[in-house]
Amino acid sequence: MISVLKRSAAAGVLGLAALSLGACATDYAGNAYSSAEAGVPAEVYRGRLLSIQPASIRTNQQGAGAAAGALAGGTIGAVVGRNSKNPAAAGILGAVVGGVLGAAAESDAAPAHGYRYLVELPDGRTIAVVQGDPRPIAAAGQEVLVEYGARVRVAPAF
Repeated sequence: MISVLKRSAAAGVLGLAALSLGACATDYAGNAYSSAEAGVPAEVYRGRLLSIQPASIRTNQQGAGAAAGALAGGTIGAVVGRNSKNPAAAGILGAVVGGVLGAAAESDAAPAHGYRYLVELPDGRTIAVVQGDPRPIAAAGQEVLVEYGARVRVAPAF
């Protein structure tokens, strides 16, 4: 009975850790907006797409993996080691191992794939914008829209 409870607790903690790591994912696509951006005006300029290059977007490591891993490992260590001679040491060891594994998982997270768009604006300036689009938004030479809001985005001009 106790081993079933230990396994259930461990599975629950691992599930929560996985959910917390998934919540940290960022969508870098040009058509992805946060709830804070809804209803907020942004300036939009027309431009000409000069070039498109594939880009790899790496996640910013903010320690979420280490924190989730330490939480999960510490809880699992405490539950599993509850009947040992030193349950606190089991919890600490579990937290350390979980933190190391969580940090490794975060650093090995697959980068998002996208494109670097080089855009010439009407005033002659040239800007580069990287966004995680699954395919290019337009072909070089075509007119695009450049949106300046919470972040800069490039969109096809319709």
